[in-house]
Amino acid sequence: MRITIIDIQNIFDKYNELCFDGKLPMPRIRIGHAKNYLGQLRYKMNKDKDGKRTYYDFSLNFSKLYEMDQQKLEDVVIHEMIHYYIHYNQIQDTSSHGAVFRRMMNDINTRFQRNITISDRSGLPVANDSQQVKLYLVCLAALRSGDMGVAVCARSRAFEIYDELPLRYDILKVNWYFTTDPFFNRFRRTNTAKLYRADKEEVCKHLASATELERVGNVIRPKKRRKV
Repeated sequence: MRITIIDIQNIFDKYNELCFDGKLPMPRIRIGHAKNYLGQLRYKMNKDKDGKRTYYDFSLNFSKLYEMDQQKLEDVVIHEMIHYYIHYNQIQDTSSHGAVFRRMMNDINTRFQRNITISDRSGLPVANDSQQVKLYLVCLAALRSGDMGVAVCARSRAFEIYDELPLRYDILKVNWYFTTDPFFNRFRRTNTAKLYRADKEEVCKHLASATELERVGNVIRPKKRRKV
């Protein structure tokens, strides 16, 4: 479903009354094409000389990049409303999804048969208006630290990135691929030698049908299979 600001405001009004006693003022609502979240609370913060934090200037931001049904959208909005309630009331939690957040989340899930979770983006399909076929130039780098780094590179900067990566990272091995898998739409396309940490097993699963590349002089081409 396509989401609008009116959709979010209607959900906010409904669950503000049900879950938060109608005590939350309507914040600014924004909808964009973020790749790394479904919903996000944004705010400004002041810290006094004693280290006490004060939160203000709130907005709720949502991504229309991923396909959500009504039930999922409501869970995402309520998730962000819990964050909003905690910060609006200047409650100090133990972490972003700490003890206060989890207690409120579990209570709402139980009372209103919701399915609010801590992490809620995994496995969601990309929305229809973003499903056009794209070709991704993907760099997969194994680091000596044991981490796996991924870069989805601008093709016009491929050679510069190829040369700069070993200067910026302690790399054991690098592989390059062309793929049309929309999984890689979640990574920001980069013009510089910048790697993003990723789960090796998940990334390799999405590269199973990709075309592996090799650099020969000033050409990056599909890697030739060696004859056995």
